Amino acid sequence: MAVPLPRALLRVLADPARGLRELERLECEAGLLGFTRHAWRLLEPGRRFVPGWHLEVLCDHLEAVTRGEITRLLINVPPGAMKSLTVAVLWPAWEWGPAGRPELRTIAASYSERLSLRDNMKCRRLVASAWYRGHWGRSVRLVGDQNAKGKFENARTGFRLATSVGGLGTGERGDRLVIDDPHNVQQAESAAVREATLRWFSETVPTRLNDSKSAIIVVMQRVHERDVSGLILAQELGYEHLMLPMRFEPKRACVTSLGPADRRRKAGELLWPERFPEAAVRALEQAMGSYAAAGQFQQRPAPRDVVHGDAVHVGDRERERRRGREERRDVARRQRDPHTGADRRDRGGGTHGAARGQDHEQVLALEDTDDLRGARLGVAPTHGVDVRADHVRRDGHGLVERRVEERRGPVGGPVRRVDGGVLRCAQPAAAPPLDGARPRPVRRPVVRRAVRLLVRHLASRVGPRGPVVTRRCRPAAGTPSARSRPP
Repeated sequence: MAVPLPRALLRVLADPARGLRELERLECEAGLLGFTRHAWRLLEPGRRFVPGWHLEVLCDHLEAVTRGEITRLLINVPPGAMKSLTVAVLWPAWEWGPAGRPELRTIAASYSERLSLRDNMKCRRLVASAWYRGHWGRSVRLVGDQNAKGKFENARTGFRLATSVGGLGTGERGDRLVIDDPHNVQQAESAAVREATLRWFSETVPTRLNDSKSAIIVVMQRVHERDVSGLILAQELGYEHLMLPMRFEPKRACVTSLGPADRRRKAGELLWPERFPEAAVRALEQAMGSYAAAGQFQQRPAPRDVVHGDAVHVGDRERERRRGREERRDVARRQRDPHTGADRRDRGGGTHGAARGQDHEQVLALEDTDDLRGARLGVAPTHGVDVRADHVRRDGHGLVERRVEERRGPVGGPVRRVDGGVLRCAQPAAAPPLDGARPRPVRRPVVRRAVRLLVRHLASRVGPRGPVVTRRCRPAAGTPSARSRPP
């Protein structure tokens, strides 16, 4: 008994050219990734399409948004991973035609209106192409009265609008709000610009949705701890977080509601080695520096004063500890006399945190113990020693005392902290005993001069028969009192 062939296969056999176009249309309608393969030659005719597993993961999550399974999606991927082209250009065109949703209204925003217009023009060029109209021209037809670079509309009232961060005001609402790179990398360090972007995202973006089924998609690379992604994660706004770093870190493997998103297994494995091999990534990391690479490549930004490794991240507790130490140093600096280096709270002697030295050993009592291990220390020229931290121990009051070895050197000045680890100490006072040892007396020039004057005074009163000594004694009973007389 003969088995009937599918209609698609019959059309292919009857007209091979028409049949291939039909198979192409079916592949595009089956998923966003197939549409990306076929539409690539229209958007980038001079470049070969390079497949990657991360594109399939990205398309799967965008299709979940189309099905209504995800309404808040945060995507963190490195630059050059086709995030803007996929999310802001291909996906809106796929929803209109292959997905059969031409009524959807998409608003796309970026930190620069120029970039938003660039992607808007690419999407319009794709929808107006002969290839696209040949497959889905009956359902998607652009209207002539609203067909500009900034906004174009179809006959089913669906539109795509390009704007910039801070430029989306009242009057326009959408079913899709695509926020592509809300921060400029060069302006990410500006607190004023960054806070203005966060305020726009928190106060304006949520009010521009059509209804509860509308979706917000944020796609970006991390540029700062307090960027839009940091705000979303810190406030737990309910976003599905798709995070794919350039180098795989097993402890940070991404898992979303669709399952494990990161398909890599080996630590350090690259995201897209077919396009960015090891040599190219290493050169980019060296050119960008550890700070930019940690944020933009690994999606884990940290303060600039932290030296990053491939898998080193300073947590919030460490940052708070550093901030507290800086505040204590600022308070101590303001309370220090700028002329003498002495603490204004203690005129009697020494400064808190100053080095208190002896002839052959010094003790440094400071709260910032971790920053000064192995640091070079110096004291005033009157004592003239150059010492290096060697030993650390804690006393019963929680302070840390450092025992250091002395070396002579021309140093001096008030106590202060320098980024390079150099600390210059004021004239030290006597140090407390360490481990029960008896401290040696500190001999200063004033004391030495007083000793010399005393010796000289006593020597002036010494005669040929010895020093003049006057002794008072109680006379014995019945005897006259005796008194030594001078010769």
